[in-house]
Amino acid sequence: MKSKKRAINIAMTVFLFITMAAPITGIDLHKIIGTILILLFLFHQFLNRNWFTSLPKGKYNLNRKLQIVLNFLLLFSFFTLILSGFLLSSTASNIGLSHRDFGRKLHMLGSSWAFVLIATHMGMHWNLVMSKIKRKKFTFPHFISSFLPKILIITSVYLCTKRQVFQKMFWQIDFPFHDYNEHPILFFIDYLLILSGGIALGHHLFLLTQKLSKKRSKKRKDSKISKVKI
Repeated sequence: MKSKKRAINIAMTVFLFITMAAPITGIDLHKIIGTILILLFLFHQFLNRNWFTSLPKGKYNLNRKLQIVLNFLLLFSFFTLILSGFLLSSTASNIGLSHRDFGRKLHMLGSSWAFVLIATHMGMHWNLVMSKIKRKKFTFPHFISSFLPKILIITSVYLCTKRQVFQKMFWQIDFPFHDYNEHPILFFIDYLLILSGGIALGHHLFLLTQKLSKKRSKKRKDSKISKVKI
């Protein structure tokens, strides 16, 4: 089951990565990959249905709260992709429900949020990858483990501005700009760096929430001990 979930997560990330390049791949391939991505997303929710039933159970520390917020935002972003994809489809046009201007902006909003949130979501679980690396007794040099994530985050912020990701996320543009003279490899490199920066940000958020949760639990223990002494 774990290997199946992992394969679906990787496939969803790759397909979302490709769908961001609609001007390069063409609209027909974009529709096919987008449909596969939505089907994988729905199957992913089915495989993780136990997560929803476990929500009322257990304690809610900062890390868990943040992951729940991220997961529901990700759910919402994919549902906006489903809705906007329908509004842009020929089916919606045939039955008189086509809203191309609204659908296009909603599609840009949903895809941009989904890309950033998936990267952050991956980063929140990056400790699993790091633990597997440590088991193989491999350690990164100090520069890589300390400075590279920060560099990736700063670079991704710059590239999100360059690629109009922030503008799409916050409903600020009607038509995205794309340089058709640009080599496709440069486009994919930029989005790979944005993905990497999102993973680095998510991992930093995970470490921060873990640290704050430990401090809170320590304060509670100390207060209980002081009350017992009194």
